[in-house]
Amino acid sequence: MNFFKELSLLFSLRKQISKNLLTHLTKEIILRFVLLLSIGIIFFVLDYLFFHRIIAYIARIDILDMVEIGTLLVARLLSMILLMFFSMLLFSNIITSLSTLYLSSDLGLLLSSPLRFSSIFMLKFVESSINSSTILVVFGLPVFIACGQEYQASWYYYASIPIMFFPFIIIPATLGTMITMLLVRFFPVKRVQQVLAIFGLILAAGLVMLFRFLQPEQLVSEIGMAQLLSYIQHNRIPTAQYLPSTWGAEMLMSLLEHQPYRALWNFLWLLLVAIGIYLLALQLAKWVYYRGWTDTSESRTVKTMKRGNLTEKFLRSLPCLHPTTRALLMKDIKLFWRDTTQWSQLLMLAALLIIYFFNIKSLPLRTMFLKNLISFLNLGLAGFVLASIGVRFVYPSTSLEGQSFWVIHAAPMRYRQFLLEKFTIFLFPLLVLAEILIIISNFLLEVDGYMMILSTVTIFLMTIGLTGLGVGMGAIFPKFINENPAQIAMSIGGILYMIFSLFYVGLIILLEAWPVYIYFSQHLFQRSSGGGEFGLYLSYSLVFLVSLGVTILPIYWGIKRLESLEMIS
Repeated sequence: MNFFKELSLLFSLRKQISKNLLTHLTKEIILRFVLLLSIGIIFFVLDYLFFHRIIAYIARIDILDMVEIGTLLVARLLSMILLMFFSMLLFSNIITSLSTLYLSSDLGLLLSSPLRFSSIFMLKFVESSINSSTILVVFGLPVFIACGQEYQASWYYYASIPIMFFPFIIIPATLGTMITMLLVRFFPVKRVQQVLAIFGLILAAGLVMLFRFLQPEQLVSEIGMAQLLSYIQHNRIPTAQYLPSTWGAEMLMSLLEHQPYRALWNFLWLLLVAIGIYLLALQLAKWVYYRGWTDTSESRTVKTMKRGNLTEKFLRSLPCLHPTTRALLMKDIKLFWRDTTQWSQLLMLAALLIIYFFNIKSLPLRTMFLKNLISFLNLGLAGFVLASIGVRFVYPSTSLEGQSFWVIHAAPMRYRQFLLEKFTIFLFPLLVLAEILIIISNFLLEVDGYMMILSTVTIFLMTIGLTGLGVGMGAIFPKFINENPAQIAMSIGGILYMIFSLFYVGLIILLEAWPVYIYFSQHLFQRSSGGGEFGLYLSYSLVFLVSLGVTILPIYWGIKRLESLEMIS
């Protein structure tokens, strides 16, 4: 069997697997697909409208007759966007290729078969490239469509967009795969995952802070005509002329300017580099990939960390704890410290907090009205952050019991104790995080006493509600087969949790908008708002009742759902 027949066989197998999945669709899969498709369409439309407005404004700038300023700025914008895409694709492929090339369940069968190694590597390379690039490509298309609409491009411009994307995606995918193979050859896979995740977040934090240090708002300040001419003449495309992002931007701009030969020249550069790097990766795979995979397969042991003595002593010193609750708390704390992929993400959370506070401090706010208004709107942003943490940690907590959940099911305790323990163990860390987030933000904003008290109490209730919602919905939609929290969070229950969480946060902000409006009118603008005390008390009462309902009802329904399960030990 030759190389092409082997590839045809492997891809036919993948095609048949996809057909089998489509013929056995469940309601959960269909609902999840509809939700994700709806969210994707909404983001696609908003992305297009946003960039269409920006590109339309930039492209019509016409200050000097001798220079097409708008076209030059659009070219610069395209190059910057493609450079950002290239960086994100590179890191995304490093992460994705770890799972595809080393942790896939079918690798043992494939690598022990008489198929050529190059055929198997190409199959896994294609899978990794598609998984890591699809979403980014979909959300990148509106930018290029908006450019075509503004410049009234012909059909071959739109046909060239996927043609340009093909080699543009191959280059970072190949580089990411090569980096992964070299890392796994010398380090364990789990260690590589942790290092890359932490490094990626630190890199993102550094880029955001660098962006703030550059103070982009100064770009709208007045400059001299000589400075403008000098900038435009030297900055059609960034000085790194040998980056794939530069070739891609030049290719698209050449098509918009009706210069097909220059577009073809830049496409050939992209194609030749993509082919050359892939051949290099294939040769590298022959040297290091199989050895790295065998080392990974032979070293699946888990190193446990000796922690918990102090935790056990502290829990035993609390006489108010029920023995069953104390045992569950000790179990969850030990599992948390043993799973390095869980506690290492605390470093990522710390980096996110630094970015959060840095951006709050950098806001150009000069009046008390703006400071208080941003503080109030910051409640919504803090709620979104808490919901994101909840879907990653709180919601999967029941499902992470995995195949051993039958022990909980058979234990002499009620599910009410089990879920209340989950609620307790997540509530206090989230409360500390939420209050730190709000109080430090308010100090940086220099808000007055009313907004400090309102935001502190509101985030307290909001944290309780989001924690109860996460624990309850995690019990209503358990997924004991998946042991990866990321997969559990992307299930239909995780998506519904995020939707309900955002709706709950928005409802709380909406209910408190009236008291805040009355306060601004009376204390900041010194005018009567016409609102009575009844409206204030009603708003505060509804906030409390909604938070109480969001906390209790999901846990109650989660208890009923777990009690109806039939477990087989």
